[in-house]
Amino acid sequence: MQEYDGLLRLLNEKKQLLERFEEVSLRMLLCEDDDLEDGMEERGRLIERVDEVEAQMRGFCEGAGEPALARVLDPSVSRGELPGWAAPLYDAARAADAIGVRLQESNAQLLIRLEEVRERTLAQIRESNRGQGAQAAKYYGSMGARGGYPGSPLGKA
Repeated sequence: MQEYDGLLRLLNEKKQLLERFEEVSLRMLLCEDDDLEDGMEERGRLIERVDEVEAQMRGFCEGAGEPALARVLDPSVSRGELPGWAAPLYDAARAADAIGVRLQESNAQLLIRLEEVRERTLAQIRESNRGQGAQAAKYYGSMGARGGYPGSPLGKA
């Protein structure tokens, strides 16, 4: 088993990264609208690192020459189908998978929140475009396009 400690470390790192991703996602559900972008950036960095760790895990399994290792990463394989020495690896892989399942729910809630923020922002933009200041700007803009403002001593300057 000792020769597979590297895979166990990678599995634990993946679990920690996913836990951090979950924390950021949950924080984003309650944060101010202006703080959402920071959360999205942090989530992006975490996902990039998870992808790197998963690539390292696949490489480890392919290079080890032990077919059971690749099966450890497959969530459809049951613990009883693996040799006894693979149990700690299997448990670590399933712990990371469990976080992934929880993330599906929090991501669904976060998508709803992001859509609400987008709709609110669009409504504010539409409202500001209907205000008196926006209407005056449109009027003056159209007058400028016609060759100047009526009564202006500058004419078309």
